[in-house]
Amino acid sequence: MTKRQLAADRITALVSAWSGTIVVLLAATWRLWTPLRGTPRLAPLEAVEAIPPAIDFALLALLAYGLLRTLRAAFTSELKASPRCQSGVETQYPVHTHDLYRGFAINRLGVLIATVALTALMLLDQLRWQPWAYNAVIVGVILSNSASTQAFRLLRIVAIAVYAYSSIAKLDVEFASTLGQQMLAAAGLDLTSWSGASRVAIALLVPSVELAVAALLAASLRVDRLRKVACIAVIAMHTATIAVLGPWALGHSLGVLLWNVGFAAQTVILFWPRADESSERVTRSSRFAIAACGLAVLAPALTPLGLWDQWPGWALYAPRGERATLFIHTGSVERLPKSLKPHIEESSEGPWRRVRLNEWALAETGAPIYPQNRIVAAIAMGLLERYPLTGRVRVIEESAASPLSRKRRVAEHTGTPAIANAANLIGLQPGITWTK
Repeated sequence: MTKRQLAADRITALVSAWSGTIVVLLAATWRLWTPLRGTPRLAPLEAVEAIPPAIDFALLALLAYGLLRTLRAAFTSELKASPRCQSGVETQYPVHTHDLYRGFAINRLGVLIATVALTALMLLDQLRWQPWAYNAVIVGVILSNSASTQAFRLLRIVAIAVYAYSSIAKLDVEFASTLGQQMLAAAGLDLTSWSGASRVAIALLVPSVELAVAALLAASLRVDRLRKVACIAVIAMHTATIAVLGPWALGHSLGVLLWNVGFAAQTVILFWPRADESSERVTRSSRFAIAACGLAVLAPALTPLGLWDQWPGWALYAPRGERATLFIHTGSVERLPKSLKPHIEESSEGPWRRVRLNEWALAETGAPIYPQNRIVAAIAMGLLERYPLTGRVRVIEESAASPLSRKRRVAEHTGTPAIANAANLIGLQPGITWTK
């Protein structure tokens, strides 16, 4: 097999993994991407509210076309070099996989169509800003705007950034006191007899391992013999994550488990060593690809400052982030939609009852709720606008926890103007649409 064939096979594997991950996650969360759900559509801008919900089906059809075009090209490609490549001799021009295969092992147009359609679907609803979807858009922009060699180089940087930021977001007392200990308990480690400080210390091993994997991947960019070790570490870490988050343990959603599989597969394809890789010529990527890589790598540094959202900042499984709780007056529960009522707690203190919005989102869409306070406020506004609930809705906002003390600032919003202001994205009112 020639070097060109090996390069094409590898890019084909990556695009297939990217496309396949999107397909299975769309299937697992299909109602999130359609109007056929009980939760409202939360457009980032009020002007988007005027777009009819039926546009979702047209965009899904376009997304399906792009993915099918990409997968078909990947699985039906056969070696058929373009005239300038038939001899297998290097030319002065950059050679893309498109030049090597009729059928286009990486169909850039198909990738681009799928990426644009997915981006449009996400811009219509903040609940769709799932980390896997955001990552898929970043990868799609880079794949559709780079030669294969440069795409691999940029995507390796993105993968390292995801692991690094994800681990750093969990290196705090909040994670070590909550989810970290829960994960260790799910793995079979009994911490009940340990002191509080010891439990916190051992729980910090979870993000420390992830940070070590990120460091190993970064080191493998310079030391080729570390590539296989890094890939094995990635597989082991994701396998352990699935083991503790699955329905047999902590019971996280199917989408979380599927993305662990898909992201691990893409990372292994990106980093698995190839003997001929050092001889490949690096071509220049477009500004779009470089901008996408920069966004994925640099913007998350703003998350601890509250200037960038948690999931696009790769703060995954990180309980330290901001959080908000919605309360409904007990006398108004019967006015609420039928799908929401099972997720309202019994009144424990006073006339207010807590609404478990994340459970509602999971039941209606198969995906967790987007973890920003403005989303809870926007849903509260949607309920206020659709049902007679004036004065009967409260939103309690909590800031991100202090890394060491776990302290949070708390604010309460009760009136419609206050809740509407809390729902804003950079000062702009969201568009709230009930589609069911």
